[in-house]
Amino acid sequence: MEAITESMARAMMKSEKPFSIIDMYFILLNADRREDFALDVEDPYIREFCLEIAEMEEETVRPLLKRIKSWVENSVIRRIIAHRESTINFRDIIDNDRIVIVRTPVENTDIKKMVTLGVMRNLWSAIQRRSYELDTEPDPYFVLCDEFDDIASDNLDIESMLARARSMRLSVTLASQYPSQFEEDTLKAMQNNCDNLLTFSVNDSDDAELLMKRFRDYTAEDLITTDQFKVWTRIPLSGGRYSEPVLIRTFPPYPPLRGSDAVDQIIEQSLDRYGTDPLTDNEILRNLIYREYNAAASPAALTVDRVMAEAIRTVQLREDVREQNGWVPVTDIDAEVIERLESEDGDTAEGLTTETPLEEFPDVRRESPLIDVDLSAHDDTVVARLTDEGEDVATPETGDVRSAGGSEHDSLLFDLEAALTKCGFSVEILEQDGSEQPDGTATHPNYDSEFALEAETTTPNRPAKVLQNLKRAQADDRTPLFVVRPGEESLAHSARRLERMLEAPG
Repeated sequence: MEAITESMARAMMKSEKPFSIIDMYFILLNADRREDFALDVEDPYIREFCLEIAEMEEETVRPLLKRIKSWVENSVIRRIIAHRESTINFRDIIDNDRIVIVRTPVENTDIKKMVTLGVMRNLWSAIQRRSYELDTEPDPYFVLCDEFDDIASDNLDIESMLARARSMRLSVTLASQYPSQFEEDTLKAMQNNCDNLLTFSVNDSDDAELLMKRFRDYTAEDLITTDQFKVWTRIPLSGGRYSEPVLIRTFPPYPPLRGSDAVDQIIEQSLDRYGTDPLTDNEILRNLIYREYNAAASPAALTVDRVMAEAIRTVQLREDVREQNGWVPVTDIDAEVIERLESEDGDTAEGLTTETPLEEFPDVRRESPLIDVDLSAHDDTVVARLTDEGEDVATPETGDVRSAGGSEHDSLLFDLEAALTKCGFSVEILEQDGSEQPDGTATHPNYDSEFALEAETTTPNRPAKVLQNLKRAQADDRTPLFVVRPGEESLAHSARRLERMLEAPG
């Protein structure tokens, strides 16, 4: 597997075309695209192996696809790895001694690791280039990774970086809550290459014993009973020697130097200068370098195909036949698709035109693996429903982070979607990725305001969470709509508790 990715990545880096990981996924997905890619490779030695990759059986390529597939199918990661150019120059950052703060305020560990991998690899590459190009010893550059156990991955190759960092004038500080959070290989790499250890008190005796091996004549009990804000370490001395263990008193947390408004302003300025607009799925597909051999990779076809499956689900909800995946008229489906594709200014979403897709709707339905088409037994009208694959595509993703809730929360949210849809609302359930957003949104032609949907299954016992959701909806200029299950003591018991939380004090 590594030989395939190495050769393809090497070929892509040498090419004049701006390849991305998304391109690699779609190239590997199709034998004809693999062959076209191989024939375009200029280096004859790399081209030979790429031609061999093109002839490989699908069973050989699938395990590699599975690795990339999880990234491509994650809506957040997909929009990151699809960018072909970066607005951030890490060599400029290092040469001009700039401060870069990378914050990943999401609960999804895959996203954290992917962002860290991208930043650290680019930073390490810039450090290496600086070391090779300068004749004089460069100034040191400092990297601090907090909660490192949450972002370390096998792809980061931390052992190689730590082993060579000192010689290239890169100072690396890795922080975590306790050592047992790390994978064994990562922990060993840190123990072998990080000479300076500072440790606050820990509660676990095994962690304490491991840490205190660095401090001769002291025990795990000494560390466990260490007072707050005190840290154990050894002071580097001349000649590569270290002092005896010392206990240092650190400062408690300082009060914030800036208010939240000032912080938000700084972030906005940084986004204006270095940020870039996220790509839509349609833009990602439209920019694929090789996509001629798969109609599903065509942006218009894929968008209409997916939207049509989602439209079928909506019409089924409206007609109260969703649970049995009932047949619904294609005229109703097409009307829903057009409504979804049309944007507020009259143009269609993602750059589509209503004329062209509408003409192709029958072909899309007939060829789509997401949709079953038939003639109604009652009046010979064309009807459609979802296939098993269509069910998977059309069912909204709620997310797998803690903020997404569990099965009880999803069940309430889907019941809310069904109830609102029957009342003429257009409902969108949002995938929770750890960022601040409601469970879903809803609009209705009779109301100007967009509604923020909040399915409350545990938060009636957590007033702070309820008030946070209320504040967020008001900040986004949405009308909050809180929904709870009927109470056990009375039908309105839970609703009344929620209402009391939302009432103005006094």
